Amino acid sequence: MRIFLNPAFGLLLSLAGPTAAMASVPASPYDAAIDCHEAKTPQETAVCGDASLLAKNRTMGELYLQASHVVSKGHQGVLLEQQYKWPASLVTACPVALAAALTECLSKQYDAQIARFQVLVTPDGPFRFLPVETIELHKGAGPGSGPVGAADLTATSTFRYPQITGTASKENHHWNRAVMGLAMSLLKRADGVSERVDYKITYAVPGLISLVYEYGTDQQGASEIAKAYNIRLADTRLLTAPDIFADGTSWQGTLANQSLVGLGRLASSEGWTLKSDSVSSLVQEPQRWVFRPAGLAIRFSAAEIGTKDHASREVVIPWADLRTDLRPEMVNLMGLR
Repeated sequence: MRIFLNPAFGLLLSLAGPTAAMASVPASPYDAAIDCHEAKTPQETAVCGDASLLAKNRTMGELYLQASHVVSKGHQGVLLEQQYKWPASLVTACPVALAAALTECLSKQYDAQIARFQVLVTPDGPFRFLPVETIELHKGAGPGSGPVGAADLTATSTFRYPQITGTASKENHHWNRAVMGLAMSLLKRADGVSERVDYKITYAVPGLISLVYEYGTDQQGASEIAKAYNIRLADTRLLTAPDIFADGTSWQGTLANQSLVGLGRLASSEGWTLKSDSVSSLVQEPQRWVFRPAGLAIRFSAAEIGTKDHASREVVIPWADLRTDLRPEMVNLMGLR
């Protein structure tokens, strides 16, 4: 079973197609927020009785209207239905049992919602990214794994991915399909294990978008897995070493030396012993390369470098230090001077 959900709004999308609520964009901010004249749930009543929450309710509605005018036509229905159902999501996110903490919970929900709309309203470089999420339900732990008579538990595979919105082009369409496929490819769908894939856009310029997908499960002690994807929009191709680095340069040595220095500093400041044996080979794997405005970041898992926790580490090599190793085409694509 597959349920489509957008985490930026925390709402289930209808599998039956457009609803009456999707017929048109709300005409005013009030239509996109909670209507205090029709407040029904304790959560809505709490919002309408608190001046601070009412102000945030208004801000959210205004940002929604701005977002509805910048997303692509194909995304407007998704955006509208999600916001239409958003008040109902507060019932789950902020249960009445919170009592005195209910107002604080609602405030945090509004802050998160406002921040997500601001992401849509404010471009990330030349692009606007709409977060989209899919949830797949599959077999859980199964009968016999818990108390006698326990029903089969349901596990979830949740993957979140970005979609370029606001401008339509063949390149953007192909990129949207590609990043959705990359997110799906990371899922293992193991019985009894809930898993999630989330993303971060790390670099975006005309012709090139870089993102990191992070994979994790609900299993205790499990480490996060992160993979970087640097995608050229012209052909929706993942960049490899020959695309980035010029022939005849010693880029491997540059990456290895700078990574060892950076990791050594981290180990010294955090109190762990660096496992350096495999660093020289690890730095040559493109899925570790995270493009950032400041430079090329290289990610390492805890097990690979010997940290005391499960968190990954990264070393950022400034673009200025790599300038002579980069291909001229890459320098132009990135707009480096």
